[in-house]
Amino acid sequence: IVTNYHVVKSAYNVLIKFISGKSYQEVSLIAGYPSYDIAILNIEEDELFLPVILGDSEKMHVGERVLAIGNPYGWENTISDGLFSGMREIGDFKLLQITAPVSPGSSGGALFNMQGEVIGIITIGSQWGAQNLNFAIPINTLKLLIREQL
Repeated sequence: IVTNYHVVKSAYNVLIKFISGKSYQEVSLIAGYPSYDIAILNIEEDELFLPVILGDSEKMHVGERVLAIGNPYGWENTISDGLFSGMREIGDFKLLQITAPVSPGSSGGALFNMQGEVIGIITIGSQWGAQNLNFAIPINTLKLLIREQL
C-alpha cells in the first residue's frame, strides 16, 4: 500500500480503510522515502486484493484527462477529474501538474489515467494561493524506488 510520507511520518496509529468498509489498524511501514514523499505500508491479511495497475507517467500527454481519488477534508472516496498539465521540476523533484482539484486530505490518493492505470500519487495542492494548481508524484518514481529495493 502506498501513500505520501508526510501523511504517516508523525502518526502514532495508521488506519487503512478499503471502499468495502473493511479496515486495518495493524499497519507497518515497509519503507519511507521522505525526499520523494512516498511511504510503502503493509497490512497482515490472508485475503487477496486485486492490485491496481501501474501505468507509465512518462507517457502522459498534456491535455489528457485524469481522475484523482482521495479523502479531502475527510470526505471518503471523493473523485475529481481534470487534465494533465505537464511534468514540472521543483529542484530535483519531478511532479505531475494536474487541474483535478486537490484539497487537504487528498494526499496519498491515486491519480488515474483514462485507461484505469495509476499514473501518480496525489501530493500537494497549490501552496501559492492559486486554484487548480495541483500536483502528484509520478508513478515512475515509485517504480524506480521499488526496483532499487529488489
